[in-house]
Amino acid sequence: MQTAMDSNLVLCKATLAGLLIVVGVKMIDWHSLQLARSRTTILDFGVIVAVVVVAKTVSLIAASGLGVGLAILMFIAAVGQMAPAVQ
Repeated sequence: MQTAMDSNLVLCKATLAGLLIVVGVKMIDWHSLQLARSRTTILDFGVIVAVVVVAKTVSLIAASGLGVGLAILMFIAAVGQMAPAVQ
């Protein structure tokens, strides 16, 4: 038989779980998910996914290094495409 205190405790846990779900959904950067739709920004989305995976599995420092390294490589590739070919 549940007492009034037990039912209040269950209600508090359910309320906290609901709040955590709402806050978690509001923390998602929905603009980053839009990068996956366009063919021109799919590489940017790949960088985001790679950084998140490394942050969750290895460490935040390694993920930061990976993100900076990939951003540098993407910048070099973009500048290489803009520069006229030297004959």
